[in-house]
Amino acid sequence: MLSIYTLLIGCIPEYCSTDFHSSLTEELSNKIEKIQSTSLNIVMHDNYVSYSAALEKSGLEKLSTRRGKRLL
Repeated sequence: MLSIYTLLIGCIPEYCSTDFHSSLTEELSNKIEKIQSTSLNIVMHDNYVSYSAALEKSGLEKLSTRRGKRLL
């Protein structure tokens, strides 16, 4: 299920992320991050404790961190 998220859903908020990263407000960035948080909650279901724990278990990074790395 994590692979499906990464391939089909996770790519959408990352599309052209380097173009709009610097112009995102904190509110919009949080809304985009919520996509990944909700998806991980669905994938992990009963094993979901928190977003940070889910990121650690899945080996994913926050979307904002990945956007920042792409800029570099």
